[in-house]
Amino acid sequence: MFTGIRRKNYKPHPTSPMGRRKTISVNLCDNSVLSVLKNSLLFMLFAFTVHAQDSTQTKQLRPLTRSGFDKQYFGSYLKDTRDIIIAPAKWKASQWISLMAVGATTGVLFAYDKQIKDLSQKLRTPLTNDISRYGLEPWGRGLYSLPLMAGFYLQGVIWKNDRSKRVGLLGVKAFIITGIFTQAAKFAFQRHRPYTTDNPFIFEGFWGNYKNDSFFSGHTSSFFAIATIIACEYKDKKLIPPLIYTLAGLASLSRIHDNKHWASDVFVGAVVGYSIGKLIYSHNNWGIQISPAVSRNTTGLMMVIPVN
Repeated sequence: MFTGIRRKNYKPHPTSPMGRRKTISVNLCDNSVLSVLKNSLLFMLFAFTVHAQDSTQTKQLRPLTRSGFDKQYFGSYLKDTRDIIIAPAKWKASQWISLMAVGATTGVLFAYDKQIKDLSQKLRTPLTNDISRYGLEPWGRGLYSLPLMAGFYLQGVIWKNDRSKRVGLLGVKAFIITGIFTQAAKFAFQRHRPYTTDNPFIFEGFWGNYKNDSFFSGHTSSFFAIATIIACEYKDKKLIPPLIYTLAGLASLSRIHDNKHWASDVFVGAVVGYSIGKLIYSHNNWGIQISPAVSRNTTGLMMVIPVN
């Protein structure tokens, strides 16, 4: 039988990996532990306060996550979608404040959408058109990003790397779920695209002809969701998060450059994609890790739970 270990009066050396992070030792045989941990996670859409924790000091430990196509993986699509829908019911004051900040920023962009559109069109050149068409826009459409996720998964299968497989699986899921919520928003708002009008305030709502789908940007939301999965998984690599977010930002700006979206469409799309990516990663990677633990009297396993 495996049991957690907690030695009395034991203080880890401050320079050791164990001394640089907080740990909680628990009995792994207690089935209520995982239930309590799972139910205690607060899933949110715009507040960004749930983060999966990776161990950068104890690289030999692996997160307790699944990384394969199975019933649990496909079932998680429905569970994650449900959690996104009911998230506002669990929000605290800080989450509502974050939502208000997003709303205020969107309102400011609404006021300047026309000016931003005019400026972006003045700056267009044949070269920028080609860069956008071949180098940036396909990322949001999935033409480049989905094969990238397939590459992550195949690399994980070939090299037996669960981390790569997890990125591929969660990236595809984030892309699909974000697309569903994006299409629902487009149907509900039916905002006119900038290439059809100079008025950024035309929203037909449910009474439209279902041909106007500017709000919000699906290219932006989908690619930001994938970028967030990659950035969360490889946040221990200093260059990967800024590089992938820079690429996502440039791909999003290409939608303004191409006159396909207003600036406010792109901003909200980025927020939604980032938020859903964070939620999905947090939902599927708790950052809980285990390692062997041996003392003079007991042999067992220790569970390490990151605490902020």
